[in-house]
Amino acid sequence: MVAVFAAAGWWASSHLISTITHRLEPAGTPTATAPAPPAPAAVATGLHLPAHLLGFPKNSSSEARGVVSQLSSSMRGNGEMHAPKAAVYGNMNASSVLVFGATWTKTAARTAASDPVSFGTGFTQTFMSAGGVTGVRSFPAGPHGGALSCGDKTLAGTPTIVCAWADTTGGGGVVYLRGSASSLSDAAAKTRQIRAVIEG
Repeated sequence: MVAVFAAAGWWASSHLISTITHRLEPAGTPTATAPAPPAPAAVATGLHLPAHLLGFPKNSSSEARGVVSQLSSSMRGNGEMHAPKAAVYGNMNASSVLVFGATWTKTAARTAASDPVSFGTGFTQTFMSAGGVTGVRSFPAGPHGGALSCGDKTLAGTPTIVCAWADTTGGGGVVYLRGSASSLSDAAAKTRQIRAVIEG
């Protein structure tokens, strides 16, 4: 159902941004209300979202574009992120995935590099906790390093699996809907595959 993806897009955008803000702001710093600074200097050229992922074609329907636009705009509103991207893969009424992520700016990347393990683990765990994801487990992050966590979440009455990752260059996540991942371990393995493609 489109409603599930609308819920997924809203949930991912709100909790990804709140988590990034939490991880990057010094303690006691109030959340900024001013517009994000234009064109922040980035440490990487961004993510590449191909025409197909995990055998699913990129969904270009108006409903999918609406979800992607909402999620990308929310990520873009944070001054610590560069070139945010998102895409729906597969039929929104069947097995499908929502992929999103961005690279850090130079300032944010320095924060991440100062303590990569704590930053990556803190990002993924805080994202999961803030979003009400349950049964969260940490998994090997794969060749790109950083931290990777996956857990269960019900969105618009539909059971999903959510995975999030973070390293010293960026972070993101995948929402697996309607059996596109059979277990947390399967979702983690597929997320590593996705990272290998979209992070280059």
